[in-house]
Amino acid sequence: MLDPFSDVRSKTPPPAPWLHHHAGADLIEAGMKETGRNPDDYVFFTTIRNPWARVFSAYKFGLKNSNSTWHAPAVSEGSVNGFVQHPHVIGKMRGHTLESKTTKRVKIFRIEDQGDEMLTLASSVVGAPLSLPYVNTTEDSRYADAFTEANAIGLVAEIFASDIAFAGYSF
Repeated sequence: MLDPFSDVRSKTPPPAPWLHHHAGADLIEAGMKETGRNPDDYVFFTTIRNPWARVFSAYKFGLKNSNSTWHAPAVSEGSVNGFVQHPHVIGKMRGHTLESKTTKRVKIFRIEDQGDEMLTLASSVVGAPLSLPYVNTTEDSRYADAFTEANAIGLVAEIFASDIAFAGYSF
């Protein structure tokens, strides 16, 4: 059986900041130590995604979800090029890069790969064989067609430099 703290998403609302689903690994590790848990007894893993696809997905999500943190910038800017240059978006995206969310104990997987290694790890965590379906909820996922300005493309590369360096992404 999984420890109740193994899935931070299962806590709504989170009883502590380190249990929030967007908490970084350093905050989670500190919270575990404060509550008498040894982080070495746990498996930490995360996924990363093509940064341009990620920004485009946030933009599309913001357009259709008025309660989203992305809604106002998506609507006010009118394009993914303007969206990524909005100060709110830049700040939020910087907070979700590998360098700001992981520690040395976190195993990182490219979401596009969904290879055997990730399935093996996930299956070992739950104690049963798993299959992971690929689901992209962005109806139009052609991010390359949406980015038309070099400065927007470059800004995504700057924000997500650690992700790009780790996974070899390119536009």
